[in-house]
Amino acid sequence: HAMERSGAPVFVVFFALAGAGMAVKDVVAIWPLVVPIVLVRAAGIWTGTRIGARWAGVPSQTGNLVWMGLISQAGVAIGLATVIAEVYPTRGAPIQTLFLATLAVNQIVGPILFRMALSKGGELGDEGAPATTTAVAST
Repeated sequence: HAMERSGAPVFVVFFALAGAGMAVKDVVAIWPLVVPIVLVRAAGIWTGTRIGARWAGVPSQTGNLVWMGLISQAGVAIGLATVIAEVYPTRGAPIQTLFLATLAVNQIVGPILFRMALSKGGELGDEGAPATTTAVAST
């Protein structure tokens, strides 16, 4: 429990420092690489979840939506980008910028897709809030 309580502040600092190292000018220069990488990654996640859902026997209605919840998962990749920048001083910074720009796009698009999946899956109430189940009071 102590690790769980202390983990959040450590992660916030780590991810903030990793993102602070990204130069916006460099992102603009590599934008033509970022877009295809984002699309290929999304296609890979879509394909993998479709195959996995089919093999697991998940109903197609649910299996078609799973990929949308996985687009914004990026914690390990941010750490990997930081390690690459440290291990390869010459080429590491441009690679880190490419990774972080790709992840930034995924972090922006991912939650939108996840909400769409929740909505299509019927997990949101009428007003867009998560659907809740009503507990039956025991008498």
